[in-house]
Amino acid sequence: MKHIYLTFLFLVPNLISIAQPGTLDFSFNPGTGVNDQLRATAVQPDGKIVIAGFFSDFNGTTVNRIARLNSDGSIDTAFHQGTGANNIIYTMKLQPDGKILIGGDFDNYNGTGRNHIARLNADGSLDNTFTIGSGTNGSVRTIALQPDGKILIGGSFLNYNGTACFRLVRLNANGSIDGSFNVTSGANGSVEIITLQPDGKVILGGSFTIFGLNPCLRFTRLNTNGTFDNSFNTLLGGTSSTVYALAVQPDGKILLGGDFINYNASPMNHIARVESTGNLDGGFFVGIGADENVSSILVKNNGELIIGGSFMKYNVDFTTRIALLNQQGQIDTTNFKIGSGASDRIFTMSLQPDEKVIIGGMFTSYNNIPRRRIARLYGCLTPQPDSIYGNTYALCSGAPQTYFVNPIAGATRYEWTLPNGWSGSSDSSSINITSTGMGGIISVKAFTDNCGYSYATQRNIATIQPDVVPICLVTVDSASTHNILIWEKPQTLLIDSFFVYRETTTNVYTKIAAVPYDSLSEYHDTAANPNATSFRYKLSVLDTCGAESSLSKYHNTIHLQYLGTGNFQWTFYQIEDSLNPVSSFNFYRDALGNGNFFPIGNVPGTNATFNDLTYSSFPNAQYVIDVNWLRPSCSPSRAVNTTRSNIRRGGNFVIGIEKTSEELLQKIEVYPNPASKQFQLRNPQNLKVEQVKLYNTMGQLLKSESENFTTKAISLEEIPTGIYFVCIETAVGRVTRKLIVE
Repeated sequence: MKHIYLTFLFLVPNLISIAQPGTLDFSFNPGTGVNDQLRATAVQPDGKIVIAGFFSDFNGTTVNRIARLNSDGSIDTAFHQGTGANNIIYTMKLQPDGKILIGGDFDNYNGTGRNHIARLNADGSLDNTFTIGSGTNGSVRTIALQPDGKILIGGSFLNYNGTACFRLVRLNANGSIDGSFNVTSGANGSVEIITLQPDGKVILGGSFTIFGLNPCLRFTRLNTNGTFDNSFNTLLGGTSSTVYALAVQPDGKILLGGDFINYNASPMNHIARVESTGNLDGGFFVGIGADENVSSILVKNNGELIIGGSFMKYNVDFTTRIALLNQQGQIDTTNFKIGSGASDRIFTMSLQPDEKVIIGGMFTSYNNIPRRRIARLYGCLTPQPDSIYGNTYALCSGAPQTYFVNPIAGATRYEWTLPNGWSGSSDSSSINITSTGMGGIISVKAFTDNCGYSYATQRNIATIQPDVVPICLVTVDSASTHNILIWEKPQTLLIDSFFVYRETTTNVYTKIAAVPYDSLSEYHDTAANPNATSFRYKLSVLDTCGAESSLSKYHNTIHLQYLGTGNFQWTFYQIEDSLNPVSSFNFYRDALGNGNFFPIGNVPGTNATFNDLTYSSFPNAQYVIDVNWLRPSCSPSRAVNTTRSNIRRGGNFVIGIEKTSEELLQKIEVYPNPASKQFQLRNPQNLKVEQVKLYNTMGQLLKSESENFTTKAISLEEIPTGIYFVCIETAVGRVTRKLIVE
């Protein structure tokens, strides 16, 4: 069985790549935009956008104060405005029949006199059926359309077509004055904004402080016939400064924005919400509000608000000139990502049916991206795919896999991100990939034309790793020349090879060998000298997909030392995380030094010393220990089923012999070195040679010859260039020489 390992990553969302609400819609490309302030926007039912203001150029095309754009931001050349208006347009409204009402400071439209107000046909030409006479004698700042087709206009004018009407008048659909709308002496200051309640009552905002002889500080409501609505109680009188923005919520509550810093003497910085009675709504918690003017307010379908203006902060949050508020008046920076926002004031905002937001004003960039005075923002977020379906783990490198998500309504494409090294591409809801065999995170996000990209859905894909194969035992071979590592080979077709690791520094293990699966499941570490110290080993498995298992628990060899006068000590046999795996140690002596060992003692597994009281009677003796297992890792199917220490001689005479043997072994020569087709061995002391072995650096045996010699040539045919080890085993010990093959 294999283990599955999950890879977890902490990801920071790329807020630019995700088209979240508040981010720029790059499918709307206005080019260089307009060359001066944009004051009004309106979205037609066909998705085209009418813009108006003080500009005379749109993306290099001369368009005086008004233009129509296609839904992609390009200019609509079918809009025939001619020379347009000769001065600023402040306000604009679309009629249900497609005609366009404009108001401002102009007195001419496409060469025809029109004082401050005009109506255009749907193609941009002047509507001559709208007969305004001499129009107004002052600026028109706001227009509101009634359901019955009548038109309310407000501004700083004092008469309309020669008839006194102080800053507010209602017109019939043909442009004549509606005499049934009686405002008496009207407003004593500019009317900047008009909106209508569902019941037809008229809400006004501006700089006035009196309307029809009634005190009303910059904010009031009129009855449907134009008379002052005394039921609209503003208590201490309204706002402290000009109101520029109004919006009526579906529940009848009224939002207002502007330059004011209080409402009815209560601190309300630039924004407030009042009940339908005119009293301040205590459930609208703006904190310290906006730090500067609020010029425009949009009410979204879900009741959330978008505000625009010249402010830089809302309450304690930095939000440059635009912000999303929840229904309680608190800013939402999580679901509306504006980045650095607009570089200058926002005058106007329009909401498309798909909830995208058109903004216009004086800015030249949005979130540091050039956008001259007009931009479109995403106002919604595409639903996030629920889950990614497919394998929970990575198959072998090169194997095909398929992942998919349930389709998102309206999605036109999907963006997949794959783990490192995986290959495959798709813009649909499914993807065919080829993995590297290593897991990671696969993610996908959906894109809709209306709302842009969704948040990404992620799935952790596991790496399948082979099970750890435990070491059965490590021991020293009978000649005490090297360590042997033994394990049990699982019966499977999924293993390629086994890797052997040796501890090189404390808790650092280095791979020293690879043993193919079809080889005997043991490794002879000819490079380690068990007479010098003990060694720790670990084992791993490489599967046929190229994935490597974790390392096994280490096993630590027994190193026997002679302390003199018959005293011996040794290192414990250790298995990682296993408390004392040995029940007892058996102590053996070879009295004649001929390899015949006989037991002379047994000590508990908690002991690591032994004293041979009769050592002086056996001056040439050799000693070794092995173990009785208490908790073995496994039962190896080798002839070796216990672990032994190195062989140690006792007595001063033997120590001298060991030294002499070492000196004799060092006289064996390997030449030439480097070698090519063959190398020579020379045995000048005529030591009895038992075996010659050639190993590669991975510990794999390449050649083995059993022949005594004084001199001998060994062929290197079919041996590739590299570094090798020549091991010569003799009657007095073993010597290893490094050989370079060129």
